[in-house]
Amino acid sequence: MRIEKCRTGWNADRARWLRVPEAEVTQEPSDFEEDGCLLEVIRSSRSHPNEGKDLSDMSEDEREQLEDCLDSTEKPYPQPKRPVTLTQAVKCAEELWEDA
Repeated sequence: MRIEKCRTGWNADRARWLRVPEAEVTQEPSDFEEDGCLLEVIRSSRSHPNEGKDLSDMSEDEREQLEDCLDSTEKPYPQPKRPVTLTQAVKCAEELWEDA
């Protein structure tokens, strides 16, 4: 019983961390040599509606929040109010560190 509670908690935590439904993380692949179905679920859940957008697509406030997040050196680190694409974060970081 205790092991089952741990497994249930693990699956819930893993689903939250991966940002996918819990039912998806509990499915085992038919062959452990293959990627399994979870990889495709993760890829589709991570497709971002703003993919391909650059820094000019962000408001001034959003840009400042991202810069504060990237420039911070002490906890608690400030967080952007909404998700940003990796492309936006990298471009912002490059510009910040270029000016430093």
